[in-house]
Amino acid sequence: MISDRERAQIEKTVAKYYDYRKVSADGNSITFIIEDLNSYLEDDFNHLVDELATIDFVCFTSSSERNQITVIRSIGSRNQNYLLRVILLVASLGSVVYVGYSYVRGYTGSNSLPYVLFSSLINFTLPLFLIFLSRELTKFFVMAKNGMKYSLPVFVPDPLGLGTMGFINTPRQAFKTRHSMIETGAASLIAGFASSIVVIFIGNFNSIINPPTSPNINSPVELLSSPLIFQLLFNRVMPSHGILDPIAFAGWIGIVVNSFNAFPAGYLDGGLIATALFGNRSVYLSYASIIAIIGLGIIYPPWVLLAVFVVLLGMKGPEPLNNVSKVLAPGKALAVIAFAILILGMVPFPYHIVNSDFTVQIENPDAVIVNGTHENVTLMVHLVNSGQSSIVPAFSISPATSLKVQGPSKTIAKGENATYMLTIPFYNVNKTGMYDYSITTYSGEISKTYPVKIMLIDLSGILSVNNENPFSTTIFENQTYNFTEYNTGLSTLHLNVISFSDPGIKYSLTGSNLTIPLGQSQEAAFPLSVKAGKSMVLSITPTLGNGTITVVTYDANYSAAIAHIIVKNGSSAGSKLAQNLQAPPERLINNRAFTGVS
Repeated sequence: MISDRERAQIEKTVAKYYDYRKVSADGNSITFIIEDLNSYLEDDFNHLVDELATIDFVCFTSSSERNQITVIRSIGSRNQNYLLRVILLVASLGSVVYVGYSYVRGYTGSNSLPYVLFSSLINFTLPLFLIFLSRELTKFFVMAKNGMKYSLPVFVPDPLGLGTMGFINTPRQAFKTRHSMIETGAASLIAGFASSIVVIFIGNFNSIINPPTSPNINSPVELLSSPLIFQLLFNRVMPSHGILDPIAFAGWIGIVVNSFNAFPAGYLDGGLIATALFGNRSVYLSYASIIAIIGLGIIYPPWVLLAVFVVLLGMKGPEPLNNVSKVLAPGKALAVIAFAILILGMVPFPYHIVNSDFTVQIENPDAVIVNGTHENVTLMVHLVNSGQSSIVPAFSISPATSLKVQGPSKTIAKGENATYMLTIPFYNVNKTGMYDYSITTYSGEISKTYPVKIMLIDLSGILSVNNENPFSTTIFENQTYNFTEYNTGLSTLHLNVISFSDPGIKYSLTGSNLTIPLGQSQEAAFPLSVKAGKSMVLSITPTLGNGTITVVTYDANYSAAIAHIIVKNGSSAGSKLAQNLQAPPERLINNRAFTGVS
């Protein structure tokens, strides 16, 4: 109940700021009827709120009764579960550290726990939390300016890729005015956006000065692509690796998470702005935003988690105490900036602006290594920039292993080409078998992937080519050469054959004296059978080009015989690079396609 003394004091306080023509009370509230309430300044209402707070009362307006101010006893700050918020903060910090560690480990190719952990904390976790700190410090000062107390936000962890989906502020007390809501939401978004851009610039410069040497990363960049700000600004101002520097990756996350906070939903920063502008009707924007976020969850599922938190905390944003005063031009301008941040920071589906393109040729993408020789595999990669902007390429390998890249670290201008040497360390591999890799070249939004096959064998002691292992001979273009594979063992050998050549060579390979004829489709993994003491004859005819053709005959244990066929008098027209760019793909001979390979 409101006492007579309190009522008199309240009426006296309201009269200092408003000329009311009628007052009514029902015991728990006092309502003042004020003509043309909207004509009064927002500062009048703010001063009234502050003065009533000193006697533990609060006032508010009604969007339905726009000429009334109601005063009630303060009910205290909104109850907040700080233990849950601290748990979510710790979980988000842990997931950010984990994501940063995984990213930096793949980016640097290092297996040193202390080095990778320290590097990820300095180059990823720290920049990302500085972005978040800039957002929250800005919000703290803006709320303090408007006479409000800052509260710890609800963090949303994401250990699958981003580290965090961002955070949601639920204030402990009501906003005084619509403008204070817009100012709080927009200032936080602008600070997050600006600090993310600074971090991205630093990361992009660092990636040019210190390009990755063996990147093999696991990040959501490939799934989500880049925000429009990347397309419209960064890829034009400076080229960046398709694989982001860890600092730039932190800025990328800052941009994307900041943009999602701009969605006009619930207690998100965009939700504050939408509620201030549209009042109760803003709930429809919340529903639309949730549907959009869930839709994006098809591309990147953790976004659904953010939608769940928005729904749990409230689809409708907080109403200000004064929802009668109109939003003036400065507030509308801030709202437009917030909407621009939403668009610029969003993942550009289906908007995709491609500024770069290139062609890649890998010379001799296949290799045979004899077990025990402790060799590495070095690939020569020719790259031509065929796009409209400068590029700085980066390389990765899958499955994960170390990859040493040697070549120019400078920007490759439009129309220029460059050659890189990629070394796959194979000296410590001692298990025979077929190793299939994929080499991916990145630049900007473009990536090109090519297969690489490495075969680790033991030289067979019972299988030979013309009684030698390995065997080597020289033939001429369009010459048919027959060579015999002998089984000198005591049991039948079940074999398969693989062949590959230098770029630019076309040839055919046939055989005879086989238990299972060549060219016949077979289901068995090793369809060629040679009985003990018997042999099979292979015939090879090079029809174009010069270089080396390698034929490997092997059993299930990769015990093999090797024939190196050196082809002379091939075409010499054009440069070697031009021939390479026209080279056919690798020649793989298996149980389904053996005869007539060309």
